[in-house]
Amino acid sequence: MKKQRLLMCFIAVLAVLGGYGFAQADAPAAYLEYYDFGVSVFDSEGFEIPDISFGFELDPGYRIETNEGAAEISLQPNGSIIKLSPGTNFTIDSVQGRDGSTSNNFSVGRGRIRAVAAKVTGSEYNFRTRTAVGGVRGTDFGIEVVPDQSDSLFVAEGSVEFTNSETGESLLLGAGQFANALSEVFQAVNLTAEEMGALFEGLDFSALDPASVPGQPQPQADDQPADQPEEGDDGSETASGAGSSGPLASPESQQDQTAQEEGEAQGDPTINTDSPIYKFLSDFLGMEVGSITMDGKTYGKAVFQPKINFGSFRSQLYLPIIYSDNLLDPENWHKPQGNDEWSFGTDQPEGEVLAIVGDVLKDLVLKIKYIEIGDYRDPFFLKLGNVESMTLGHGMLINNYANDADFPAVRRMGLNIGLTGKKVGLELLTNDLSNPEIFGTRFVFRPAAPSFGLGVALSLAADINPGGELERAAESAGTDNLTELQKAAAEADLMFFNAAFDIDVPIVETDFLSLVLFGDLGTFIPYVGSSVTLDGTTIESGLRTEAFIERDDGLKIRNYGIQTGLFGNLWILDYRLEFQYYQGAFTPSFYNNPYDRIRSQRATDTLTFLLDPAGFDGITKAGVYGSAGAQIIPGLSLGAGYKWPWVIGAEGEADITADDYFHIGLHVAEGLLPYNISGGIQFERARFRDVFTDTENFSLFDENATFKGSISVEVAPLMDIVLSVGTAVLRDDTGAVRYNEGGKPVFGPTISLETKIGF
Repeated sequence: MKKQRLLMCFIAVLAVLGGYGFAQADAPAAYLEYYDFGVSVFDSEGFEIPDISFGFELDPGYRIETNEGAAEISLQPNGSIIKLSPGTNFTIDSVQGRDGSTSNNFSVGRGRIRAVAAKVTGSEYNFRTRTAVGGVRGTDFGIEVVPDQSDSLFVAEGSVEFTNSETGESLLLGAGQFANALSEVFQAVNLTAEEMGALFEGLDFSALDPASVPGQPQPQADDQPADQPEEGDDGSETASGAGSSGPLASPESQQDQTAQEEGEAQGDPTINTDSPIYKFLSDFLGMEVGSITMDGKTYGKAVFQPKINFGSFRSQLYLPIIYSDNLLDPENWHKPQGNDEWSFGTDQPEGEVLAIVGDVLKDLVLKIKYIEIGDYRDPFFLKLGNVESMTLGHGMLINNYANDADFPAVRRMGLNIGLTGKKVGLELLTNDLSNPEIFGTRFVFRPAAPSFGLGVALSLAADINPGGELERAAESAGTDNLTELQKAAAEADLMFFNAAFDIDVPIVETDFLSLVLFGDLGTFIPYVGSSVTLDGTTIESGLRTEAFIERDDGLKIRNYGIQTGLFGNLWILDYRLEFQYYQGAFTPSFYNNPYDRIRSQRATDTLTFLLDPAGFDGITKAGVYGSAGAQIIPGLSLGAGYKWPWVIGAEGEADITADDYFHIGLHVAEGLLPYNISGGIQFERARFRDVFTDTENFSLFDENATFKGSISVEVAPLMDIVLSVGTAVLRDDTGAVRYNEGGKPVFGPTISLETKIGF
């Protein structure tokens, strides 16, 4: 009964969260609902936002340059829509009801737009050009701006108050009328249907529907008689209202009515994706039923994954029942890392308030797959949960670190948060809020922003328990399978402290080509919590500053790295090329994608360095790293990178057997292949050279690698069969990593075959 009561409390919490999400969904905002290739979005400081997507929230002050593409914007919650044609410069000055604004205000610098404004009580709209202002209430109209030639407005339905801001003269334009603020005479001109159609050419909506805008004309029902065409003076039939103040048919209305009539005549049996129920299900619900192999065991699973998305807020819960052979027996359910995630404190000693509260919080946290607000480089962004990629700056310290490498066997509540102002920015991250061990922060300063994007930054990172997995393994299974070096690392209570300084200078920033030069300088100082002795040498406790500076025989700098290079894009290709130079136990991208799997190796490498720091003097490493990625065709993207390093000995000799690094990723979206087949693979591996140089002992999938792959096939509407494969460190029932007799972590596959009931 106690578990049932707590489960009901948990469901209530979800209901409150869902209610909050739906309540917040009504907050006034503008969204980029559709855009073509070439469209660029700039923030209020003039910086281009690199990662936009359908549904991207456009804050006041944001500017859209369509270039050779087109874009469509919606205002929520009132439902107004705006179409931007190619070659348009459009700015969102303010959104009514946000930041105290009493109207929706926009600026058109050049190009053509069409706006269908909702007839909602209290809604006001102002569209400004350099010489005119259009005051709007519930209207379908367009604006064309050709610098020094035309500041014109034309109306399809409703009326617009069009004011020449230089003379103060105003006109009230009705349907079928046009005016140009730059003409010799500022006056309303009646247009024929053909002339109006020419002005609206290219302004049809692709993704949004004018008929869905509140207060706009709806397609006629079959049981209502259609208006008969009027007869002109010469006896010919003309469009109703052409050249008059009557309503003019919107450009899509005839097409929409024809399509509707055809669909009704055929009795279309397909799912009505426009129904409110379908939209709710598609936005909120998701479920997986199938099997999964973890830690060498096969389980059944039923996972409910509701989503709560609105504006720039995106979230998904993860509510799993993963069981051995009995779905209805809670004692038979999988316990990640030894934790009963559905106990909510009931498995803790009675009276231990802190233990109970801690367990409740941990169990609640495990139910969050991710929460995201905004996108990287937004004025504010947040990533919470299982985060597949976290990077500080150029990646000198933390580069593409993933806290979800072993998901779902290991689930974490990572955090990555950033704030960016006009000249300064701050970013913070940690691997797991429930058990934080890896931390990072970066402070950036752009002294000449927004006129020049030069930036300088300081980054700090730390791992306060790199030997923790070794310690947990020793406590759980003893030390028989650990080497002497691993035993020492488990006892030493090591900590890693990293610092880096970086600078970047943008050279070119356009849609077709961008190029940014950068340089980083980083270092690494270890801390030993408990003294350890190895081979007769004692490593004393404390901050080991000799790992960074040696003063006994002149001043020597150790354990540092330098990287410099360039990154940017060329048309559809994103690229990066850099040179690296480093010494001691430090390596660029210190906390990389497979770091969670090689933490123990970093700990033993550090002890080896501390045993004889002088032995590393004069031995340095250098390397070249390059990466590229592109969306080859819509729905197909590919990216890859490789680091080729070499060791420079004390005598200047070169050895190319240093640890290299390789990564590749492929993604195929739905709609590209038959049967809605979609999926992707992602593979990253340190010591990739072993594949070719150590053919007898190497394993493509070991502690140096991460691999994920999936393929999904649609078998019925709203139902897919999904096969997912990956690799994971095998753990015992307490969550401790299992090691083989050689002291290496034991790895195994994670295989999931499931029926995904997706909406």
